[in-house]
Amino acid sequence: MSDQTKKPTFRAVSIRKRGEKDTFFDIGAAWPTKKGGFTIRLNALPIGDTIILVPAKEKDETGE
Repeated sequence: MSDQTKKPTFRAVSIRKRGEKDTFFDIGAAWPTKKGGFTIRLNALPIGDTIILVPAKEKDETGE
């Protein structure tokens, strides 16, 4: 298992279409494993049927 004391490499995101716009919901995070896979920890279940992994980003001073 990966060292989850480190910051995650990816954010786990669920996408929901709202009218003309897609809305992204953070639902967890992912860390690389030593064998080339990923450990994914979810804090919520996806709203739809798709989870995507996007690069984790540093939060600015406002928390965004």
